[in-house]
Amino acid sequence: MMENLPVSVLMSVFNAEKYIREAIDSILNQSFTDFEFIIINDGSTDSSRDIVKSYTDSRIKLFDNEKNLKVAHTCNRSLSLAKGKYLVRMDADDIAMPERIAIQFDFMEKHPDIGLCGSWYENFGEIEGISKYETDHDKIRFLMLFRNPVLHPSSIIRKEIVDQNHLLYDPEFIAGEDHDFLVRLAEVTKVANIPQVLMKYRQHSVSTKGRLDNIMNNFLYKASYNQFRKMGVEITRQDFELFTRFCYSEFQFTFEEFDYLENFLCKIITANSHSNYLKQESLSGIIGEKWFHLCYNISGAIGKKAYKKYKDSSIRPYYNPGKLINAKFFLKNTLKN
Repeated sequence: MMENLPVSVLMSVFNAEKYIREAIDSILNQSFTDFEFIIINDGSTDSSRDIVKSYTDSRIKLFDNEKNLKVAHTCNRSLSLAKGKYLVRMDADDIAMPERIAIQFDFMEKHPDIGLCGSWYENFGEIEGISKYETDHDKIRFLMLFRNPVLHPSSIIRKEIVDQNHLLYDPEFIAGEDHDFLVRLAEVTKVANIPQVLMKYRQHSVSTKGRLDNIMNNFLYKASYNQFRKMGVEITRQDFELFTRFCYSEFQFTFEEFDYLENFLCKIITANSHSNYLKQESLSGIIGEKWFHLCYNISGAIGKKAYKKYKDSSIRPYYNPGKLINAKFFLKNTLKN
């Protein structure tokens, strides 16, 4: 096998005997065949290792951790072992569509400015349905401020970007280590999502996977805090939660929260204009649009004050909804007594 391969598929395994055969088969049956398949057994106590050993495909390279090192350390080991031009992530309980690697490889070859690429995916198990992720780099970067808009096991990564920037998974993240890693990767390269379903993503009933429990929220906040700090804004946990509610288009705020939020958003726009952490035009435009929709839709007593707040806000110039919508907004609030 050549030392310089087109693709290294990387998979960590810990007690995945119920699902791992499906995951492995979905990779071995890819239409794209020129890859190495690095599987690291992270101290499994079930039959996961035996299942991997039962395969005779020469592309599989099985490595064992002497003990359970957790995800971040295991992912870092796989990075050090990989010889491929591209790194394709895979989870031991998911299923890759047959054309996944071929489509992603072709996309990366045609877009040399892209260093990280995910895809849309189909949820199955506890939750079903298609998840369609944003495809534009600047919008993905904004979304990374409060959630992960690139599914880690759907990602293909340009290895030279990882090597040149000495990027590793942070072991301090016992959850959300993938989000933190992809955020730091997106800081040094362009990001995209292919608008095709290339993965089947298993949703479990008891798992942080697909859910924001307390542990995951803590590490999402940590990743968000790190990004805002680079932008030039110091945030509290309360700031993060308020910003997240705003970004998810929640319209239930007290007037004190509403007033504080406006000041916080202005602080973000101003700080970013100096640091250029995110593209300023994109950041201010997204915030401006979301701010308009919040002011337009906010209910209760605050709604009566929303139009004046919007009209006087320094955020208003960043988004123009058009004369018709502005007129509807004016009438909507003028008629409230």
